[in-house]
Amino acid sequence: MNKRVALILTVSLAWHGSAHAHSDTSGFAADHHHHEETGPAAMEPRQRRFPATVRFDPQHIENVVLKVNARVAGLENIFVGRKVSEGERLAAFESAELETLQRTYLETFRNIQLIAQISLTSEEKLIEGRMNLEWRGLSEDGVQLIEDLRKPLTSVPIESPVDGYILDIRVVDGQIVNAGAASGLFSTAGTTVFRVASSASIIVEAEIPAEQSREMQPGSPATLWVTNGGGREPLRAMVDQVSGIVNPANQRRLVRLTPIPGPGIALLRDGARLQVSIGGQS
Repeated sequence: MNKRVALILTVSLAWHGSAHAHSDTSGFAADHHHHEETGPAAMEPRQRRFPATVRFDPQHIENVVLKVNARVAGLENIFVGRKVSEGERLAAFESAELETLQRTYLETFRNIQLIAQISLTSEEKLIEGRMNLEWRGLSEDGVQLIEDLRKPLTSVPIESPVDGYILDIRVVDGQIVNAGAASGLFSTAGTTVFRVASSASIIVEAEIPAEQSREMQPGSPATLWVTNGGGREPLRAMVDQVSGIVNPANQRRLVRLTPIPGPGIALLRDGARLQVSIGGQS
């Protein structure tokens, strides 16, 4: 009997010690896990990064349109995201249709004095001819050049209408472009060959927790973290607008930011996802 009691006591003590050890291990794991969770929360608000989305304001996007039947050429060193200046050459086009219009205009220009003797609308005809050429792709400087040379241009440059960035390229070198049917002097719809976004068109929208966004105001500094290769490149930005409404579902405010022009801005694409930190780099 004494042996049986001793055996029962030994098994009971062994089981109790094992359960106690298991309980201690679980407690340590819970404490360790809790420490990892509280680490990021202890960081300063400005050091945290939040998801954001790039938007392009369509009101600040310019379409470059060809309004004559033409062959596009000279697309050299042109790529999406490239910074361009107003009036900068993007490509060129050759058009028999535009060449014919230039010759007609030059005939009027050369003989304007003779035409004035027999018509009271000679100046109006000259102005209309000049407007027609400019509307169909010849710049003001181009019209002045053919007047000086007394001959048409066979290759006409396609120029950027604004300072900004190439958003879209819709043609390739050597492509034939059809301008569509014309129903009037200035009514051809034309074909879009480039889209250029001004710097003001780029908007970044982020949902920031209400606690972090409480002190934010227009002009506050921020950093955009743009994916570039295997890492993220920082791009300076500033807060443009802070919504006064907190989303009850996630307790966040919509914050709109404006990128500050720099090399990294060429990496921004409409609809792209990136990260933003408020208050500078981290």
